[in-house]
Formats: sequence, C-alpha cells, structure tokens
Amino acid sequence: SIDDMGSIPIATPAGQGVPLDTLVRASGATSPQSIHRVEELPAVRLMVTPPPGRGLQAVMKQIQSEFVEPARQAGLIDRTMRVRMQGTAAKLDEVRQALFGKPVTGQTPPTSSGLAEKMAFGLAAIGVLLALFGFVRTVQSGRATYTYGGIGALILLLGLGAAIFGLVEMPQLMLARFVWALLVTYLLMCALFESFLYPFVIMFSVPLAVVGGFAGLSIVHRATAADPLIATQQFDVLTMLGFVILIGVVVNNAILIVHQSLNFMKGISDGDGVHQPPLPPAEAIAESVRTRVRPIFMSTLTSIGGMLPLILMPGSGSEMYRGLGSVVVGGLLVSTVFTLLLVPLLLGMVIDMSSGLRALFRKDGALIEGLSRPATD
Repeated sequence: SIDDMGSIPIATPAGQGVPLDTLVRASGATSPQSIHRVEELPAVRLMVTPPPGRGLQAVMKQIQSEFVEPARQAGLIDRTMRVRMQGTAAKLDEVRQALFGKPVTGQTPPTSSGLAEKMAFGLAAIGVLLALFGFVRTVQSGRATYTYGGIGALILLLGLGAAIFGLVEMPQLMLARFVWALLVTYLLMCALFESFLYPFVIMFSVPLAVVGGFAGLSIVHRATAADPLIATQQFDVLTMLGFVILIGVVVNNAILIVHQSLNFMKGISDGDGVHQPPLPPAEAIAESVRTRVRPIFMSTLTSIGGMLPLILMPGSGSEMYRGLGSVVVGGLLVSTVFTLLLVPLLLGMVIDMSSGLRALFRKDGALIEGLSRPATD
C-alpha cells in the first residue's frame, strides 16, 4: 500500500538510511498499465467502429469536424500533438491520394492563379470570336460547314483553357494516377489512330462508365443494407480500383465503332482488307454500328457474366470484391448502351467540325487535316 511504501529505507551519501516518506510524498492516481509509443512519442489510441449503414469517409469527416477541430480550437490539442487516422481509414486515404492526388496545403499563389484565369478567359474569347466568324461565313455562303468549324474551335479552346486553369488551381492532379491512366490510354489510342482528334470520341465513354459504376455501387449498397446477414457494401479501397479497371475496359466498344467507321470511309470493307467504294461519313458510321453491334454485345455479356459471381455469390471473403464487381458491371452496362447511341452521334459531329475547321482556315488546312484525317495504309 501507499502507507507501507513510505517506510521503505533509502540509503544516503552519509551512509545513514532514511524512510522514503521523508524525501517524497506519495498519493494515489490513475495511470495506464503500459505506455504506447509511435515513432518514440507517447501515444493514445482510440478505436472507432462505424455504425451500420455509415460510410467510412463520412465517419472520418465527422470525427475531424466535430471532435478534432473543436478540440484544437479549445486548446486541448496543442501544436506538439499529432492526430492520425490509422487502420482502414489510413488505407482509404492512401488509395485516394494515389488515385486523385494529395491535396496541396496552402493557397495557390495569386500571381499563378490570376495568370491562369486570364489565359482561360483569353482562350474562351478567341473561341467565341472564331464561332462568330464561322457563323458570319455561313450566312454569307449559305454553307453550315463554317458554323461547325467555329463551334469546334470554341469547344477546343474552352477545353484547353479549362485544363490550364484546373491544373493551376489543383496541382495535385498532375500526380494523380487516375489522371495518368486516362492520359496513357488517350496517347495509346492516338498512336493507334494516328490522330489526336478521334481518341477524344472514344474517351467520351469513360464518364458514362463512371456514372454506371456509381449506379451499380448504389444498388448493391441498398441491397446489402436491407439484408442484416450481409455486410453493407461501402465505397472502399477495392471499389476505387474498380473505376481504374473501367478505363481500360469500356473504351473497347467505342474503339470498334470508330475504327470500323474510318475503314468504311477509306473504302476498306468488313472483311480481310477487301476494298470497296468509300462511304460518306454518315453512311460509314451507320454501317459500322450495324456490323459491330454483335461483337460489342458478345464481349460485354462475357465480361458481365464473369463479374456477376463476385456480386451474387455469398461466402467467406465475398464482401471484399463485391464492390469491385458492382462497379465494373454497372459501368459496362451503362457504357455499352450509351456507346451505341452517343458515340456515333459524337463521331459524326467531330467529323463535321474537323471539316469545318479546314474550310474555315484554308491556309492552315493541311495542318488541321494532318491532325484529324484518318490514317491511310
């Protein structure tokens, strides 16, 4: 006991022993049984289990906004203390930062932000002027080709200005792996088609797949939340990887349509390089959809059939891959349907805009034609 500890003799330099209570005063207090250290610093660990139906990301934001930040403002957590999310929360942060970039602390320098804003508005103004110029030439000549060229120039300059402004305001996108995956996919298709224009049509299927992926994840989340025997599906690490997989999968259908359309426009039939009279763009696109609809549905159904067991089949460990399967299946379904409807329409518009740009700038027609003309054998 504390009273017995006071009578313990302590040796002094003079050689005489004195009781411990003459040197110190003992009092009772509570203390941890062991001291937990992280990087040689004493640490306190708090275990938090998200309630059923609540996503991990929402719980993390609630902890930061309702507990950590008020404690900092009240002085309970000073500058010498560190607050870290460990476990599943830390893994989710690591994957999100790897895919979408780590947010840069601090504000963007006003000079860079102002310059990027001026460049974006300048490019937008040039695009508007070119669109008006195309409209005027259409009124004078009675040809709608110039209007298509002006609209194409406006869209191109608006996209370029938005990309410059976005990279300055969010520099973490330059290191985001999701952005690099899109860029590498785009450059590979540029090498395939020998054009910087047609891959944009193919990449249009990626946002549609992302929408379908979130829709599939939402359906699976609601279905698992209604069943008390199955763990509720949340937006976890493997689910994020499902969106990366979608980038390389959903572009295949659009590649089939665009590539076959260009072959028909060059006079190459659906056979083994057999030549036929070249078709106009509208007829070539319609014929490519007719001849490629069966391969598209065959490849999509086989992919969906291979992913469905990850969603439907129960068992030990099935909850790990259920989110990934739901994202891929939902993205494939939505992207396939809209690819057959929107990609041919967008391809026809792009061909009209490229022709309009060549007509709008006759002196620069060779350069623009080299960027947008389909590759020839």
